[in-house]
Amino acid sequence: MSLAVPERPPAADTDEKVRSFQLLAWCKLSGQADMVALASRYTALGKWFKESADTETSAVDADALRPVCTSLARDTVTARKRLGVPDPHLGRAWSTLLAKGRDAAGECTSVLDSETDDVQRNTKMLEQLFGAYEQAGETLPTLTDRVTTALEQWPQWEAD
Repeated sequence: MSLAVPERPPAADTDEKVRSFQLLAWCKLSGQADMVALASRYTALGKWFKESADTETSAVDADALRPVCTSLARDTVTARKRLGVPDPHLGRAWSTLLAKGRDAAGECTSVLDSETDDVQRNTKMLEQLFGAYEQAGETLPTLTDRVTTALEQWPQWEAD
């Protein structure tokens, strides 16, 4: 069981250069790999949403969904074990994304492994997956933009 710990805000005197350097260090150590892995999983989930749901019968292709959920669960667990994003605002969004992804992937595999076909549970599972997908659409571009900005600014600061 994991205990939730409040995120520590940066020290009051931490300037933009230091915060950017911390973000770049996070990105280099594990953040970039985690962002790429999760972006890939959510791209696969988006593709599954578009191609694998039959709107006429409300049926879903569980065989195509299983590897997406399994991969999302694995990559979310990996990212949760690593360093958190050092920026408080981005860190909260990242933590939310990882929590939603973990919960959605867990429910997905549980539903797919179930012997029963419960329409309400299936609907809830799909809603959770879509919620995680939407969170990824908000979090990953924002985080990527912030890292890109830090990368663009770093050579200027290094020269100072």
